[in-house]
Amino acid sequence: MAYLFLVRSRVSLFAFHPELFEHRTLALEALAAHDLHWFEHFGSVDLLHDLFGLEVCGIIEESDAHLALCVLGNIP
Repeated sequence: MAYLFLVRSRVSLFAFHPELFEHRTLALEALAAHDLHWFEHFGSVDLLHDLFGLEVCGIIEESDAHLALCVLGNIP
């Protein structure tokens, strides 16, 4: 099982960034547009408030992890 971390910048140890919810929605839409579907190809997209990033959890196939990295790595 693979985990994919997408971190844009490091912030303080305790932080809350509500805009990450919108980033997660965009990430889920981008993954679905490339035929990677929630609960079929990965378990969740978690928010990393302390790192200001996202974590795609529960990726079973290595090829799906590579595709997710390519897809999400291109989101600004």
